[in-house]
Amino acid sequence: MLQVTAIAECGTGKTLISLGAMYVHAKGRPFTALVMVPPQLTMKWCRECLLTLPRVRVFLIDGVRNGVGSNGHTGVNEVRLRNGRIVREGLQTTLSELRLHNRSKSARRRWAELCDCPAIFDPSKVWSGRIVNLKPRPGEMAFYGIERDPATNAMRSDRALVTFMPGMDEGARVAVFAGLTTTGTEAALHFATSAAGVSEWINRLGKADAAGRLVLPRYFQSVVRAEVVRGEILRVQYEAGRVIER
Repeated sequence: MLQVTAIAECGTGKTLISLGAMYVHAKGRPFTALVMVPPQLTMKWCRECLLTLPRVRVFLIDGVRNGVGSNGHTGVNEVRLRNGRIVREGLQTTLSELRLHNRSKSARRRWAELCDCPAIFDPSKVWSGRIVNLKPRPGEMAFYGIERDPATNAMRSDRALVTFMPGMDEGARVAVFAGLTTTGTEAALHFATSAAGVSEWINRLGKADAAGRLVLPRYFQSVVRAEVVRGEILRVQYEAGRVIER
């Protein structure tokens, strides 16, 4: 089994690298690939696939079961590029239907007869992860999640859990920035590297040193909230925190 890992900065072209690797590895033969990306990149991937790979067909998995999904669509839907926009157009089916072989020898053979070209499947379900607060204090929530516009489903805010914890070596620290999406992770990094963010942590979680000054604890956890407008981070705010005693 061939495994390839592409690690690079944002904007390097990891999408094109991945598509090119799949296409070259197939050596001109039809292939089927499953792409797993954050929801905010789903349409970007569809667009890049259609613009990059010759004769490719792209399908959104809008629902694992046959009911209508949270985005108003259901099943597996082919998409095409129309006037610069991704639209659901073409084959409409379900995963249950794709598992049937009908008159073919197998479901795989039936799919090969139906699609004799490269095919990319991309789940479109909206990520609904959340941060769980096991022991909420007054003014805190039990769960912190992504907030979306009820009409457009656009993300209004994201959250991230920032953790400074003991490292493997004596006296070492490990910092973990875990956003519910990449937007939350980016926002947490902005907060942690800004004077205002560090000052907020000191005011909220700080302990007095020998001179009576508030200092930031060496180990702690904090939830931060990023307000998002049209995909851009507008501001980042502190929401909750705990000092990690050692």
